[in-house]
Amino acid sequence: MPEGGARKVILPARYVQGQGVLGQLGVYVRQHGSKPFAVSGRTSWSRVKARVQASLLQAGVPLAGHDDTVTECTHGKINEVTAKVEALEADIIIGCGGGKAVDTAKAVSEKLQLPVITVPTQCATNADQMADAVVFSEDHRFIEDIYLSQAPVLVLVDTEVVARAPPVFLVQGMGDALACGFEKPAYAETMRAKKSQEQATNAALEVNLRCFQTLMSYGIQAKKDVEAGRITDAGESVVEAIKLQSGFGFGGGGCAAAHAVHNGLTI
Repeated sequence: MPEGGARKVILPARYVQGQGVLGQLGVYVRQHGSKPFAVSGRTSWSRVKARVQASLLQAGVPLAGHDDTVTECTHGKINEVTAKVEALEADIIIGCGGGKAVDTAKAVSEKLQLPVITVPTQCATNADQMADAVVFSEDHRFIEDIYLSQAPVLVLVDTEVVARAPPVFLVQGMGDALACGFEKPAYAETMRAKKSQEQATNAALEVNLRCFQTLMSYGIQAKKDVEAGRITDAGESVVEAIKLQSGFGFGGGGCAAAHAVHNGLTI
């Protein structure tokens, strides 16, 4: 007899990471739509606006519009941006920034059933590739986690952008990713013991292990390199661990105590 339900994983269709890859954004957007709408916060948008617009123009898919006023992923903001996208008849969403902007973009894409591309501007979170959106109140109290029908069609990580963010974001991202090394095995063991209808994949557990090993091997050096303004192999490895490997674990596994405690502390 089987010991549980189906094993499943939800991952982005494409992940691209490297120095200068933001210049390829327009080419990728054109594969999925012709009227992109960008969602961001003010600071993040100011850092990537010129490169985003230039890449889109070069590819013949100029911005249909943008909203750079995201300060929190709330139901109100999601509905506000959704109305703007509908009014402009945009057909693809680009989320630029940190977790709040990216989650807002993903939630809008889910409501309108449009593809979404995420362009992180820092490394504090792995939200860029996740098939969920964490919704808060205006004063940052946890409301709910919206599970989406699909992950982004592309996660575009330009290390020239994320490595220029304050180093504290990299440290925060490493802390978030390290939790995966403990949460995912705990989640998998619990789901199998309960014979749950949804089971973690072995692949996710293996990638989580590699994520943990990468952070322990290269984390300190990556922090030093970012502080010195250098983009190195150590830095690239840690960015991948945060942005791809830790998220893979969530997409093919789940969360446990660390996320539960965080959510509870915000209520």
